[in-house]
Amino acid sequence: MGCRSFSKGEAAASSFSNLAIEALELDISSDSSISKAFATVEGKFGHLDVLINNAGISQRALPEGLTTRQRYAQIMDTNAISAACLPETFIPLLCDTLNPASQYYGLDSPEYKASKAALNMIMATNAVELKGEGFKVNVCCPGLNATGLSGAHPSVGPLNASRLAKAGKDGEHGTFTNKEGSLPW
Repeated sequence: MGCRSFSKGEAAASSFSNLAIEALELDISSDSSISKAFATVEGKFGHLDVLINNAGISQRALPEGLTTRQRYAQIMDTNAISAACLPETFIPLLCDTLNPASQYYGLDSPEYKASKAALNMIMATNAVELKGEGFKVNVCCPGLNATGLSGAHPSVGPLNASRLAKAGKDGEHGTFTNKEGSLPW
């Protein structure tokens, strides 16, 4: 069981009397701590059967006086970036397990997908917070044609954004759309 505080980890591990759990000091926002934990598990067990990646912080864990950028940077580093680094490091030990459960890889650009998922949640939050203020907040997916990556003409990308901008004060709010229509959040 990886924990920021070894003593708290030992206390938690001892509460599972029917399982053989050991505490391991681990700060997932530190690459050297992740590497040290990997080396410890590899040296002691040679494999890892299960990885539960549940570290996270909220604004309550941060010092007062940080800017919006600093708060987002620290929270995203722990909750998203560091949470991605941990399993990537441990994949070789998960592949060597005696009881494989599933394949982890196969995602195309998980970093991009994670950043867009985070952006969608920020926009959904803004839609809720700003609804009573008269703002219209919508998420618009232009598709790959916005940059011409798909071979389509770049002029197609802004069509949906233009439609939303022209909708006026009675236009839609809190939607996620592309040029074909509504998308599921």
